[in-house]
Amino acid sequence: GRGLVATTAETVCVSRDEGRSWSSPLGEARLAAPEVSRMSRAETLALIAQGTDESPAAPRVMLSRDDGDRWTPLALPPAAGPEARVFTDNERTVFVASPTQLWSSVDGRAFEGPRALPGERADRVDLCGDTLIARAHMGADYFHHRSDDLGRTWRAFRLGAIGLEGNDVRVRCLGWRGGIEAGVDPLPRSWSFDGGHAWERADYDAKAQRAARQGNDPAGGESVPPHCGSTPGGVRVCVDRGRARIGE
Repeated sequence: GRGLVATTAETVCVSRDEGRSWSSPLGEARLAAPEVSRMSRAETLALIAQGTDESPAAPRVMLSRDDGDRWTPLALPPAAGPEARVFTDNERTVFVASPTQLWSSVDGRAFEGPRALPGERADRVDLCGDTLIARAHMGADYFHHRSDDLGRTWRAFRLGAIGLEGNDVRVRCLGWRGGIEAGVDPLPRSWSFDGGHAWERADYDAKAQRAARQGNDPAGGESVPPHCGSTPGGVRVCVDRGRARIGE
């Protein structure tokens, strides 16, 4: 938009002179690991502060329609509770997922829902393109489920066709072209760009695999595992230890 928007560990900053100077539109307010995403179809920035996976916090959401100069709080459904997690589709919708329910808000309007999540408790819900993926606990085990209608209906996400079964399986959004990646630790081995119907080998090279193995070692070495995503222009970028690879 009209400038640059960046986040620190506790606040959001805005620059209108190509980064030569910065201001904090929220003043002294302190947030928990805020992240900003652009909802392109709504011409809106969404600021989501909910801590990290290692140190989660009760979520707070703010919206800006003027490229970050002013932020308006978005009230979350009271029933969601402090355990809820918030994410967007990067277009116009904000989602709120509690361990058992899902809500959605289009263009910052009132939330619709709740819609029931699968299983006894879902400890993770992601949106990969048009496909919602939930990791749902059922007794001592957990299973991945998918929804192609924004959570109205769910069905089991079966990965046996690519040799993945059991509690060691990890499924997450690739962050590029609506892709999904699946595999076992330390690094996903398969990518899908059609909602999980067809799969191809994940494009992590030998260096990324070594970094993932080192990061999976309890002795430490890499706090952020190798991962891929996209730039605002839709270019694929894969990042591992000390290196970024730019794809087509």
